[in-house]
Amino acid sequence: MPDEITSPAWVRFAEADTMPLRRPPPHPEPVRRPRIVALVPAHNEEEGIGAAIESLLAQTRPVDEIIVVPNGCTDRTAEIACSYPVTVWELSCDPHKKAGVLNKAWNLFGKGADLVVCIDGDTRLPPFAVEHWEKEMEGNPMTGGSSSQPVMTGNSILSRIQRAEFAESATLSLRRGWCRVVSGTGCMFRNEALREASLIPGQEGPWTYLSVVEDYHLTFQLRKLGWLCVMSPTVHCFTGSMTTIRSLWHQR
Repeated sequence: MPDEITSPAWVRFAEADTMPLRRPPPHPEPVRRPRIVALVPAHNEEEGIGAAIESLLAQTRPVDEIIVVPNGCTDRTAEIACSYPVTVWELSCDPHKKAGVLNKAWNLFGKGADLVVCIDGDTRLPPFAVEHWEKEMEGNPMTGGSSSQPVMTGNSILSRIQRAEFAESATLSLRRGWCRVVSGTGCMFRNEALREASLIPGQEGPWTYLSVVEDYHLTFQLRKLGWLCVMSPTVHCFTGSMTTIRSLWHQR
């Protein structure tokens, strides 16, 4: 027998129980992109609904589905919305107003999504809004909601007062790292957080009917459930201001 056959290395190899095999590394599992649904409640917003929809359609991170819900409109809001490639679900007149519209639309269209964007029918988002919000959600799994920094449009004294007030509130929220209100004017929610809020006894969905300020109450509930609610450092939105003292008082 040749010397190389009887060498110690060959004997160890011949006596081994198994022969080590080189296998190609497994292919990594494809990363599933989160499903994002946008809900747009609207009441008599014919002047702004087109711009609102266009701002969603222009996002650098496309929204998977846009749901526009005209509620009790007596103008051309629904007609204008139907001219865009979005889902329009018109309601005659929900008695719970915006909270009722959002709950119904969320239960029907948004419950199975991963992330939910909410904007008003007169709100315009910058094109990077959804992309930045999604990165914020990825960066902290305990973030339940991220509010845009609302910029009130209009040149009246009342509009300027509201603009200054919202700017001060945004600055304070950014400084302390959390916000009191995830503004329904323009925001993103983690749907896991919304599903938890929807399980609160007596509610038909995440938004309560106990308060006319539904976004403030939802933020309170999310924080109580342990979720972090923040002000986005990069996402602003442009929206209409209250034009009369009476409408401002009703909002507050």
